[in-house]
Amino acid sequence: MKDIPPKVLETFERMKESEEGCIELKKIRGRYYVYRATSEWDKEDKKVKKITVLAPLCNPTHIIQILN
Repeated sequence: MKDIPPKVLETFERMKESEEGCIELKKIRGRYYVYRATSEWDKEDKKVKKITVLAPLCNPTHIIQILN
């Protein structure tokens, strides 16, 4: 992704270090969102499918860091 604001990028990097598993940063309609990424086997199609779920910002420090 191009032109990510430095504060968003710094916060995302900190979240990557503290979170387990894979997380992704997506830009949707001008706003940035963090998603947890997993995969699951599809028995019918016989291939792996990627599943992304919006990651909750449970940690108040993440919200403060994004807002500052």
